Amino acid sequence: MICKNCKNEYTGSAKYCKNCGNTLQTENDTSKKRYITLSGIISVIALLGFIAGGRFIGHEAGSFIGSEISKPSKIELIDGAVSYANANTTLPQKVDEFTTLQTISGTADSISYSYVIQGADPDSVTEDSMSATLVPNICDNADTRKILREDIAMDYTYTFDNSEKILFVRVTEDKCPQ
Repeated sequence: MICKNCKNEYTGSAKYCKNCGNTLQTENDTSKKRYITLSGIISVIALLGFIAGGRFIGHEAGSFIGSEISKPSKIELIDGAVSYANANTTLPQKVDEFTTLQTISGTADSISYSYVIQGADPDSVTEDSMSATLVPNICDNADTRKILREDIAMDYTYTFDNSEKILFVRVTEDKCPQ
């Protein structure tokens, strides 16, 4: 048996991959329930640096540092980043096996991403587990960190196609290690 997520090979009757925690399915497993893993969500994060418009904000905010031109307001940066992201992204966009990015929008203090998770067990992921995965990846990404340093939050909303469960994670600069 091979883990579909990390490709580790297993013999015997293991139910979960010891490497990534993914549920292992045997050839004769007829279960229709699928489980989302946090490592699957990480692929979402890899895409966010570009989608977030971090490059836009980095260039816009960075070009004003040390100059006499007035710096754009927070709302101008958010609007510009959202416009940039929407112009360069076809939505909805399938991000991984389970996750589809539906919308990118802005508020007065944040860039908001709305996702739908399809075919996954809603009980297999929590706001705490999502936050534990999202925060380090966002904070370690130079482009998204620029967004946070401009006092712009990044909001992530996840809905499930087979449940009323909604997960919400807000990432701000103060959640990142200094």
